[in-house]
Amino acid sequence: MRGSILIWLGLGLGLRLILLFQPPVEDNSWIRQTQTADAIQSWMNAGKPSWDAGASWRGDTGARLAQELPLYNLLVYLGARAGVSLNVAGRLTSDLLWGAGFLLLQAIWRRWLNERETFWANLLFVFSPISIAFGQAIMPEMLVQLLGLGLFFCCFLS
Repeated sequence: MRGSILIWLGLGLGLRLILLFQPPVEDNSWIRQTQTADAIQSWMNAGKPSWDAGASWRGDTGARLAQELPLYNLLVYLGARAGVSLNVAGRLTSDLLWGAGFLLLQAIWRRWLNERETFWANLLFVFSPISIAFGQAIMPEMLVQLLGLGLFFCCFLS
């Protein structure tokens, strides 16, 4: 069972790492992805995170971006400050958050599902197209997923 979890985890992370070095502006980009990257870039230009209601978009336009979940921005900012490019830091953060959610989900599966059901549940979770898309994006969806799974775990399984 432990070996299959590592295989699923490796497969899931591998699928989400395919676009690791692609910039956030691509043919089918979400505007939120580029706005999140711009907000983090604004923090980097300022040299520190800004916790007010919005972050300056591109630093010089006077426009403000609403921050959905600044904890995600902070994680990406810290990765970028450590020397990783912003695009890679954002995508790696999403990938690592997906991986943490996957591992937490295994505790939920262990409690309620048998081995065969766990196989199918993992198959759906790893290959879900929306999960792959958001796992490759520079957006906080994977953090929201992790927090939701953590809340479920704390409320129903502890």
